[in-house]
Order: sequence, then structure tokens, then C-alpha cells
Amino acid sequence: EHKAAHLSYLEEQILLEQIRTGNLEALEASYAKASSEDLKRLGKMSDSPFKQLEYACCSFVTLATRAAVEGGLDADTAYSISDVYLQRLAKCLTPRDILSLLEEVRFGFAKAVRDRRRERARISYLEQAKDYIATHLNKEFTLESMAKEIGVNPSYLSRKFIEYENMGIAEYTSRRRIQAA
Repeated sequence: EHKAAHLSYLEEQILLEQIRTGNLEALEASYAKASSEDLKRLGKMSDSPFKQLEYACCSFVTLATRAAVEGGLDADTAYSISDVYLQRLAKCLTPRDILSLLEEVRFGFAKAVRDRRRERARISYLEQAKDYIATHLNKEFTLESMAKEIGVNPSYLSRKFIEYENMGIAEYTSRRRIQAA
């Protein structure tokens, strides 16, 4: 048992970092390189090959959950996702089912982290736009000047502002100016 090959700590950390950062492209690349030999490098947790996979999946769900939280996914969401994956693991009947679930866990957590990071970036742009408007209430400004200062494309900023505020920047600015008056 002491001579059993194990996935190296570095390899594990690289995988978890890909989840932590929501790097789906790197996960795709590493998944394409994965082989059945990698499954033999999980140590020995059980004499039963099925239980071996089941334990490995459970361990991975736990580690991926933590990596997702560290990557910015709120803990409640991460643990809820984890619970669903573990419930699904309990219903797996074949090794292929578990391997399929492992793939889903790997990409599911990374996608959730990526989506959350993108959402935060969108909200950050909106907050910066509102701050810009607040500091320019008594001055004329253009969408282009605001977008340039924030560092985003003007049409992107306009679309996202409408999407989240249910009104355009001009209307929002007018309302703020009226409130200030």
C-alpha cells in the first residue's frame, strides 16, 4: 500500500486552482489529457473498485466545494451544489455513472465560480457608473467619457445598465438630477 501511486499534491492543487478561478479552458485541456491511468493514482481507499471510485468522488466533491468557495462562490450556494452532487453519487449504480458525475462536478463548480466572478464584474461596472453619475450631476458628460473612465465598452455598459436598472443611463441621470434638485 505504501508503494501505491498517488496523484501528486501539485497535480491536485492545479486542478483545484482551475476550479477556484473558474478556468474552464484549462479544465478542458487537462481533461482531454486525463487517462484511465489517472484513476489508478488515487491511492487505495477500498478493495472494491466501485467503492474506490465512490470514495474518490466524495472526496473530490468536498475539495471542489472548498475551492469554489475560495474562488468567490458564496458558501450556501456551494454547499447546496455539493449536497446535490452527493445525493446523485448515492444513486450511481456503475463506475461509468460515477466517472460521469466526477466530470460534471469538475466543470459544474468551475462554471459556477466563473459565472459568479462575471456577475461581480458586471455589478462593479454598474456601481462605478452610478458613482460617476453622482459626481457629475452638475456637469454634462457622455456615455463614452463615462465608459472610458470605468474602462469598459460604451455599448456594453449601456446594455448592462439597462439590464440591471431597468432604465437607460440618461433616464437614471435625469432622475438623480431631479432628486438632487
